[in-house]
Amino acid sequence: MPGGRLAPGALMVFAACEAGPASPPAPPATHTASTACSRPNGHVDADGDGFGDAARGASGCDPGTVDNADDCDDTDPTVHGPTAFYRDQDRDGWGGAPTQASCTPPPGAVDNAADCDDNRPEVHPDALERCNGIDDDCDGLVDDDDTTIIDRSWWFRDVDADGYGDPEIAEPACAAPHGYVDMAMDCDDGDPDRSPSSPERCLDGTDDDCDGLVDEQCPQLLDEADALIHGAAAWDMLGASIQLGDWDGDGTTEVAIGAPGSDAHGEGAGDVHLITAAQVQAGGDIASLSTKTLHGSRLDIAGFTLQPPVDLNQDGYDDLVLGLVGGGPGLPGGAAVVLGPVSSSAALTSVEAFRITGASDYDGLGVHALGIGQLRNDTPASILVGIQGDDTRAIAAGAALVFHAPLSDAIPLAEAALRIEGATEGGGLGTATVIADLDGDGLDDILLGEPGAARVVAWPSPDLPWNGTVLAASAAPIVIADIDPESELGTRVVAADVHGDGYLDLLVGAPAASVPYPQSGRWDVVPGPFTGARRLDGPATARFLDASGRLTSVGDASSGVVMEDLDQDGILDLILGGPGHWTNEVGGGGAFWFHGPLSGVQDVSAAPRTVLGTVVEEAAGAGLAAGDLNGDGLFELLVGAPMDEDDYGRVGVFFGDRTTW
Repeated sequence: MPGGRLAPGALMVFAACEAGPASPPAPPATHTASTACSRPNGHVDADGDGFGDAARGASGCDPGTVDNADDCDDTDPTVHGPTAFYRDQDRDGWGGAPTQASCTPPPGAVDNAADCDDNRPEVHPDALERCNGIDDDCDGLVDDDDTTIIDRSWWFRDVDADGYGDPEIAEPACAAPHGYVDMAMDCDDGDPDRSPSSPERCLDGTDDDCDGLVDEQCPQLLDEADALIHGAAAWDMLGASIQLGDWDGDGTTEVAIGAPGSDAHGEGAGDVHLITAAQVQAGGDIASLSTKTLHGSRLDIAGFTLQPPVDLNQDGYDDLVLGLVGGGPGLPGGAAVVLGPVSSSAALTSVEAFRITGASDYDGLGVHALGIGQLRNDTPASILVGIQGDDTRAIAAGAALVFHAPLSDAIPLAEAALRIEGATEGGGLGTATVIADLDGDGLDDILLGEPGAARVVAWPSPDLPWNGTVLAASAAPIVIADIDPESELGTRVVAADVHGDGYLDLLVGAPAASVPYPQSGRWDVVPGPFTGARRLDGPATARFLDASGRLTSVGDASSGVVMEDLDQDGILDLILGGPGHWTNEVGGGGAFWFHGPLSGVQDVSAAPRTVLGTVVEEAAGAGLAAGDLNGDGLFELLVGAPMDEDDYGRVGVFFGDRTTW
């Protein structure tokens, strides 16, 4: 204020003063530049996953604000923005063309685009690659180019171009490589004539059809047997019957061979030769081999039939039961029993325990098989004898008798415990006789063939009286009849458990059956158990017939039959004799083998294995037997041909290694 005066317009300010000490001077004021937020508005990101909630806008300057509204669930930090979805046209879970991005899938859309063909539901990345010409699993590889393919086939090199390849040289592929085929059974890929479709050529020593067997479907000729046993004289008819048993009680097998035409001990007396297993395998003339011979008397014709070994008196030894086709002058027929052991050669009349003889000329008693079994618990055995020529009720109507052991000497027919009579003229009741458990009750029953009536009749043993009662065949409670009345069903009957079910079945012969050729014959396997009436209008289980017209009288009573488990597989096999078989201009007969299980209709002359006779009408197969003769576990086969040159007869022996299938 210059001069002590105020300038004009000056404002005079007076500060009030307080009493007390003076205050310190205030610090000079500090001025700061402005920092206001200028970011744009955004959306709240409540779960902190970087994606905002479209429903909650916020200032861009607020904490937790993000610049997008893409969160599909702002309460879950694991859920982010929309997903891209793709159309799944074929509904296989794999997409193709894109649709849109959204929080929820549109209808028919999935979250991947890995399908390489969205029109085929079987094509997608999880599919299995198959041989079909397409990329099933969408990896860009097709069929064989894809190592993960699952259904490639194995192909086998076929050098000889016969349609069968070498099993040792194989390639996996979808399609056959050049020079490869899909069948690997060739046993010689360098020979087009050897393959599973090639026929087996006989006697070339080669497995032509690749089944592991050499010449197996070719006939084995009787001339080529491992051993041959020859009859001693003309008309002996050696081999008409053959049975194996321990006839001398030494614990080893012997072979009984019938020579019913032998005159060595009288006109038509007949012989039964007993020889050791070792002698059978060596072969030779029966006169030099036979250790024991049982011979009949004049016109007995002993040895035409032989029964399997039985122990009639239960002493532990095999007994020999044989039919006497002649039975002496007048040819009434008969049967004799020789109790074992047989120690030496002898006349039947001196060693037989008993004999049964027909009452009239040509009665035919015992001409064919005898039935042996146990019909009563209080007797050791029973014998069923057929008299096929019996005329009691009608000419050749036939009859049958039952005798209970023990028996001795010559037995009058009137002493039979039971008599059954046929009433059909020419019926021949008793042509076949069987004692066996037919109904499965554990007790043996009676069965009779009545071929003239084309039927088989049977009785359960509990229903039978044993006081000499006479029954009529027409009253039989069990009947098996053929639809063909001319077939002669019942000419031959064999009982065995063919099916392995614990019940006996029947192999029934009908030698005059005319299908497919007149009187060409057949065998039927009829399943048990048996009750009531049964008519055969077709094969019940199996049928064996002659479809070639070369085999006469299949099922004839003179035909040998073997039912054994030849290959030891637990199932019965069958060998049928065909003495009338005609082939290669030589009607030498034969034996025909069938491997079990037995079923269907089979041509006997086309059997898988055959043995053929080579001499005109030598009737090979009339006698048949099989058994292990040398202890090697294999069956030897014996084939009898009783009518070879001059009817000496012979038996061919085929060792086990030639009968193994």
